[in-house]
Amino acid sequence: MTYEVRFSKRVKLAIDRIQASEKGTVKERIDELAQRPRAVGKPLLGPFRERNVWSSRVGDLRILYSILEHEKIVLVIRLDHRRRVYRI
Repeated sequence: MTYEVRFSKRVKLAIDRIQASEKGTVKERIDELAQRPRAVGKPLLGPFRERNVWSSRVGDLRILYSILEHEKIVLVIRLDHRRRVYRI
């Protein structure tokens, strides 16, 4: 079952800014999220848990996303370096 992947404006800008060598890997991971979002990432704890936020690792980058099961949508919320991505 395929999910529709949607991006926040912040993520669209982040994809444009990452290095070309990482861009292909990030796009492959996003394609995997569309196919099986729970197998590719892990649910986060703390304040992210109540918002149903998941994380997927791509090298030093992290993709934060929510799974909207009823609509079959994966909403990519943030894409950033692991040091900055979890700051609220």
